Amino acid sequence: MTQFWLIRHGSTHTLDHSIAGWTPHVPLNERGLAEVQALSARLRGSAFNRVYTSPLQRAHETAQALATQLGCDLSTREELGELRYGEWTGKSFAELEQDARFHSYNRFRSGTVIPEGESMLAVQARAVGVLLELRAAHPEEQLLVVTHSDVIKAVIMHFLGIALDLCHRLEIAPASLTRLELGSDFARLLSLNDTSHL
Repeated sequence: MTQFWLIRHGSTHTLDHSIAGWTPHVPLNERGLAEVQALSARLRGSAFNRVYTSPLQRAHETAQALATQLGCDLSTREELGELRYGEWTGKSFAELEQDARFHSYNRFRSGTVIPEGESMLAVQARAVGVLLELRAAHPEEQLLVVTHSDVIKAVIMHFLGIALDLCHRLEIAPASLTRLELGSDFARLLSLNDTSHL
């Protein structure tokens, strides 16, 4: 059994305003830094074997702070990166409200590909794949995994057998903690969107 502590990165200036996607140089803002500090305090004293992170700056900053606090090695995995939002990258939600394709995507996440981007199904496949790989590499260990909201949703929905089209029924807040156990023949969700440290 491997226990994954899935963490969404802290807040940024784009939060609730626009789609950052794979835009480079989107750092944590002041609020995000405070959230990560609170999360670090929450995890202090816990024993983790390694921290894995998305390559995007906001996730890497979050992971680096946690790895330093916990004395863990840090590794970057491309598969943990955000959805590739293609032509929607950088657009505000107000702009996207005028795009019928954006509404179709949100209604049918399991079967819609973002224009010049990827589908949530593809993201689910790559994220679940890397967790299964890490489970095999780290049996009986605890890992911190810093990634993005929709990536965490996709992983949890896969292991709980929930359709991706229902993803808006889950909330994954900035700097939240979601715990998942994976064994060779079982998966168990221990907590979802825990923000008690904030």
